Amino acid sequence: AVDIDPALLAKIPPGIVALPLTGPTRLSLRPFKNSQENMEATLAALQGVPLAVRVDLWQPYSNAVPDILKAAKPVRELKARFKDHSEAIDGLLRAVGRNPENMLYLPLVGRKAFWTAILDPVTADVVATLPLDPF
Repeated sequence: AVDIDPALLAKIPPGIVALPLTGPTRLSLRPFKNSQENMEATLAALQGVPLAVRVDLWQPYSNAVPDILKAAKPVRELKARFKDHSEAIDGLLRAVGRNPENMLYLPLVGRKAFWTAILDPVTADVVATLPLDPF
C-alpha cells in the first residue's frame, strides 16, 4: 500500500477494493493491451516503478488462473532441484492436507527475497510458501 501513488487510485479497475483494511487482496496483472503499453511499463520499471503498483494493470486473480496454471511447474521438479529440502517440502504440504505429488509451484518475488509459492493444481490458490529461490 505504501508504494501505490494515491493519484493512481482512481485508475483501479471496477470490482477491486483498493487498500482494504482486512489485509492483502489476491490480484493478478492483466496482459498488456499492446506493445506501446508494454514499452511504457518496461520504462517505468527501469525507473523503479514495479508492475505490482501499476493499478491500471490490476485484475481479479481469478481472471489469470488459466495462465497461472499454465506457467506453474510440478512440485516434483522443485524437489528434484532442491533434494536437500525434499522431505521438508513433503512435510509442509502434508501439514496443510495436500498430496505433494499433485501440487504445482511458481516463484514468488518479494522486495528483498525470492520464495516459492505452492499452488493448488485446479484453483491456483496458494496453499503454502517456502523460502526457496526457484530461479
